[in-house]
Amino acid sequence: MGAVPSLVDCVSDGDDEPCKARRLSGRHVQGTSVLDRLFDSDACGLYKRCAEASFGDRKKALVHTRLDDLLQELFTAHDLNKNGLLEEIELIQLNKKIVVLHYGKDADMEAVKRKYQELFRRRLSPTGDAVPFSVFKTYMLQVLSEVDPDPNAQEMMLEQWIAEAQAARIMFHMPSVTSVTDLPFLSTISFDKDDLPSPSRTSVETVSTTASTLFQPPARNVRCESF
Repeated sequence: MGAVPSLVDCVSDGDDEPCKARRLSGRHVQGTSVLDRLFDSDACGLYKRCAEASFGDRKKALVHTRLDDLLQELFTAHDLNKNGLLEEIELIQLNKKIVVLHYGKDADMEAVKRKYQELFRRRLSPTGDAVPFSVFKTYMLQVLSEVDPDPNAQEMMLEQWIAEAQAARIMFHMPSVTSVTDLPFLSTISFDKDDLPSPSRTSVETVSTTASTLFQPPARNVRCESF
């Protein structure tokens, strides 16, 4: 590879003068690799700053991609009938199971229904119509930003909600906690039975223990719900 004819260097007209850029001629930079010459002559830190900015942009892009993937996974966990939409009844039924996981079968299911019906119509669809992933994503990003703007904390919260939702899906296949309103979803909700510890695969306590070990929630802003 040929020599670089000139590179940027920094000079100052005096101790109190700001640093200025100038070009280095080829004779100052021959004999080493292009990258060595580039950074050795980078007295202003111009190339270093550009490299750091580029790395920072790539890191942000990776974080956003990870959040998008987790949001899609959370949406899929809520889409109980696998029609590509989140329905009001799906949000209600899934959170009923989460409440059972944490508080037992005697919890007030009508209160859970009212809470999530109100949430769905206030934040997702005023008419109660099913919503696509794009609407769900917009809402979830607002929730995450309200709770904690740090992307790393947001990732942890999403992982917690996904673990809760996945544990709740298992509950649909437990006769002791299945209701008539669950019936439309039984044929479309699947899970890996190996995720349940042996020998008991039918007790609420067992599933609750499984859910709690899937993910240790953050020390603050902990909520026993799917999001």
